[in-house]
Amino acid sequence: MQNTLRVIRKDGFAFEFNPEACSLCSAGCCRGDSGNVWVNPGEIQNICNLVGLNLIDGMNRFFEKRENRYSIRECVDDNYSFAENKFSAPFTENKRTWPDLATPNNENEIVHFNGKLSDVNQSPENKGFRCIFLDNAHKCSIYPARPLQCRTFPFWNHFKTDMKLLIQECPGLKML
Repeated sequence: MQNTLRVIRKDGFAFEFNPEACSLCSAGCCRGDSGNVWVNPGEIQNICNLVGLNLIDGMNRFFEKRENRYSIRECVDDNYSFAENKFSAPFTENKRTWPDLATPNNENEIVHFNGKLSDVNQSPENKGFRCIFLDNAHKCSIYPARPLQCRTFPFWNHFKTDMKLLIQECPGLKML
């Protein structure tokens, strides 16, 4: 039997990445602390096309302007605890589909706009965040149109020197 393991290595990084490990993961790269997933105009249009929304409606639902560029919105992740620094359970809410995916289940689901939530940038009750496009099965609901930032994870320049969080959240890494 032929081994089909596809491990990715990049110059300048002290690790290799096995993308097949993503199927075993609870999407740690898309959940936890608040962050930015930067998108350019072409990526925004591709995402809107994929989900079947016009650009104006898609911009209002899924993206927020932060300083001079756009980021994908985040939602409160009820299954992540900052206090314990871990995921407590898989998503338990009912699977949602387009176009209601970005319609809040309650008033606290979409938690921040323009990059400002609180002084410590934490969600209510010390909950974490998740990408608005992460579905209940821990899969990217826009995978064919995901932005470059997502497609290049974990090979970001930041992780050339600071791998502490990356090692904790990504089961597909192996140090070289």
